[in-house]
Amino acid sequence: MKNNKSTIFLIILLSLTIVVLTTFMIFMMNKKFSLNFRTFFTQRVEELQIEETYKNTYDKINIKTDAADVYIKKSENEDIYLKVYAEKNHANVIDNETELNIEVKQDKCIGICINNKISKVELYIPENYEKEIKIDNNYGDVEIESFEKLNLNIKEDAGDIKIEKANIINIDNNYGDIEINEINEGTIKESAGDVKIIKVNSIDVKNNYGDVKITEINEYVKVDSNAGDVKIQNLNITKDSLITTDVGSIKIEKTNDIRIDADSDVGEVKIRENNINAEVTLKIENNVGDIKVN
Repeated sequence: MKNNKSTIFLIILLSLTIVVLTTFMIFMMNKKFSLNFRTFFTQRVEELQIEETYKNTYDKINIKTDAADVYIKKSENEDIYLKVYAEKNHANVIDNETELNIEVKQDKCIGICINNKISKVELYIPENYEKEIKIDNNYGDVEIESFEKLNLNIKEDAGDIKIEKANIINIDNNYGDIEINEINEGTIKESAGDVKIIKVNSIDVKNNYGDVKITEINEYVKVDSNAGDVKIQNLNITKDSLITTDVGSIKIEKTNDIRIDADSDVGEVKIRENNINAEVTLKIENNVGDIKVN
């Protein structure tokens, strides 16, 4: 009788998993098609509308765009240099001494639009810039060069995000991949897309659909994934940490001397080295998928 109940439970669980994965695949196909369709009817704006130099005296820089590729690059001196490629009267800069506000708009479109324009914002800042830059972009990619002290707050609706190096990041992205080479600490919220990080001290990732791959973690990690694999190459945590997935495998290749508390409802759990008396604990929870550590 007990075996029959377990079998029924597994059948129900697997059926629900199939429904979730099918829904996800349909969502991804529709979303991807929508982006490709939009890209096909998009034209890059080549007209330079704004080219200005500003003194590095701002507490914060805000960039708000409807549809633009945004690039943050190193300036050749201690000044801030801005170039905006956009349609005429679609770009505006407000300088209120403490904040520099850059805004690029796009003509509103209802239905199928065949003449969409995507602008470009190039912001050049000093290499040692340590204030906050806030980017709010509806559509387009964001690329950041290496800035060790830079603090970033990025909200993206659809587009990829690439960061070479920064201090603290806060990213909220609906659709698109996130690639980070090195940061001190960060918070990432991703709806659909892969997250890839090379080196980080402290990271908190919430990903609905997509893989999370991290090469090196040196302090703390929290990963919450609905559907996607989690892979960590070198884990060296000093604080209690947590990794959870609904559907997907979890693999950690190397850890420091920690306690590992792992459980999978449907899947194998393999842990080679586990110090149950360690002061630091990594808790791993998986609904459907394997767990492998060391």
